[in-house]
Amino acid sequence: MDKLRSVYSIGYIYSYTDLESGTTLKVTSEGDNYILSGGATGEYKLPKSKTSFIRLKAHWDNYIRINTPGKCEPNLKESSF
Repeated sequence: MDKLRSVYSIGYIYSYTDLESGTTLKVTSEGDNYILSGGATGEYKLPKSKTSFIRLKAHWDNYIRINTPGKCEPNLKESSF
């Protein structure tokens, strides 16, 4: 893994930190939504009732890609629940 970035996966919560810029992107589970936040594109909500783990991961990968152009090609492993 690149020394300038770290990727964590803890249950339903994801976090991505670019240590070079200090940017931290994350997914949290709040109420009826998954919330992707921290990026220049702002907060993005997905309803839990309509979002599978596979769909959440796809949105998360794209959120990282959009908010860290040219820096990251996400390679996240699926969590075991």
